[in-house]
Amino acid sequence: MRLCRDDARICQQPLAGSPWTVPLTVSVKSPINLTALKAIDGLGSWTTYQGNASHTGFVDASFNPAAFSRRWNMAGVNDNLGNYASTATEGGRVFFVRHDSLGTRWELLAVSEDTGALAWRVDLGPLSRVNPPAVSNGRVYVTSNAYQDAYMWVFDQATGAQLNRQQMISQWTEYSAPTVFGTDVYSFNGYLGGIAKYSDVDGKISWSNPAYGDDGWSPATDGRFIYSYTTPDNTLAAFNPADGSRAFAIGGTYVGRTRHSGSPVVLTGTQQAIVAERNLMAFDLATRTRSWVLDTGVYGAVAYGNGTIYVFDQTNTHLEARSPASGKLLWTTSKLESDGFDDINTSYTGVIVTRNLAFVSSAVRTLAIDLNTHTVVWSCPKGGNLAISPRGVLYILNKRGELTAVSLR
Repeated sequence: MRLCRDDARICQQPLAGSPWTVPLTVSVKSPINLTALKAIDGLGSWTTYQGNASHTGFVDASFNPAAFSRRWNMAGVNDNLGNYASTATEGGRVFFVRHDSLGTRWELLAVSEDTGALAWRVDLGPLSRVNPPAVSNGRVYVTSNAYQDAYMWVFDQATGAQLNRQQMISQWTEYSAPTVFGTDVYSFNGYLGGIAKYSDVDGKISWSNPAYGDDGWSPATDGRFIYSYTTPDNTLAAFNPADGSRAFAIGGTYVGRTRHSGSPVVLTGTQQAIVAERNLMAFDLATRTRSWVLDTGVYGAVAYGNGTIYVFDQTNTHLEARSPASGKLLWTTSKLESDGFDDINTSYTGVIVTRNLAFVSSAVRTLAIDLNTHTVVWSCPKGGNLAISPRGVLYILNKRGELTAVSLR
């Protein structure tokens, strides 16, 4: 090792004693570590945006960062898939959509969690826009949109066989994955925005109703009602699942910047609904009132678990923990790792939580944060949308369609 006071390529002013020989041992590990997998008791499938119909992004399990290892990696296609690319997992497979190698046609892929091998691929055609998939009931549900390209597609998880394709109505908005609850699937339908119920029993749209949805929109449900935050009037609307009629609305005009983009309604399980887009706000579903509003400038996903809201600060470089009752700040991390790139790449926008860890991601990096010490305990040089399977595999999908699998056990 040579140390120089001037340019190391010239080194006309070496430090005394330079160069030095430094003993170094390098261990090159295999990029594939296919350890045996076993389902974690009590964990369900990662079915839709932020894992479940309530969009909490919560996994009810604990993981030891010392045991993490790269499982396998699937190369991308060097094409921008948009801001809402995400995966869904069920039955030992992970499902996602991306462009083909030429970037001209969309495809739906199923990949084995055990080996990283492609199980099947479906060519969806040269569609204008295809949104992320949802899974349940042995099915894969995918929506495509933009005028004549708007459909609800249904495929068999085991074989990739197309089971149905239902015509829908849409323009150019990018949506998150459909929301699945039982045998019902909730998604968009409407030229100017709308919500629809697709029944997997009869393979048809059961009803549709106007409900404004901007980029990243996906409805949430607790089984009693379907919830959508509408930006024109800044209200939380609840719809009856039987017929789509509006059951009630909470809110009214709020003077502040709200734009429902990339952060659908999060249901806390304690009769609350959380919405975050520039403003962070909570709605009390029992009293049907808006509980609180914080002009925090937040942007990105929101997670709820362990009785806590997890959200990024306005700079997207700190993770915050806040009280659902009041929105009060409970703790915040130090500034998260930066790779020295532009603001888009260094901004953290993805968050999911377990009992003991929060996983956060930027476009180029994923971190694990200890919820007790609030410090980073693991780092991975891959970024993108996050998901955790029932067998404890973390998936990281970037905008180029590159999929990284990390064994968490």
